[in-house]
Amino acid sequence: MTYTSTVPAAVAALVAAFTVSAQLGGAGVPVWDGPQPTQEPALEGVAVGYGGNANAADVTGTAVPEGLAALPDRERYTVQCAAEVLNGAGDMAAARTRAYQLHAACGAAVAADHTLGGAVLRAWTGPGSLTQQQTNAGALAQLVFPVDVDAFTGR
Repeated sequence: MTYTSTVPAAVAALVAAFTVSAQLGGAGVPVWDGPQPTQEPALEGVAVGYGGNANAADVTGTAVPEGLAALPDRERYTVQCAAEVLNGAGDMAAARTRAYQLHAACGAAVAADHTLGGAVLRAWTGPGSLTQQQTNAGALAQLVFPVDVDAFTGR
């Protein structure tokens, strides 16, 4: 049997959980699998498996043998996610507040099913890092946050 990571299933489960969340996808907030398409006209959205930096890894982690058994290995990894809000009026406080509301909704979606549909043993969100800038289009707040995962590999 070969090594199989749970990362693809976990990312797909996060996209699905955020998409069906009443506070996110159910409320019209776009949820992207990976980086936001550049032609996307949305003023806010959540990206799964994307940390907002083309020079940084979007998923990082380790896999080590579990106990004395040869199989399976224990995986621990972090899936970077980003909540982005552009406030066209230039209101940074409003953009920042909304980004944290989206982050909280993501945390609630993960807490509602911390196994991500059985794909992992446990997943949870972390506090993240906020960046803010005034652009020609308005105030942009980006909150990059981790979804940490503990799982067994498929082998």
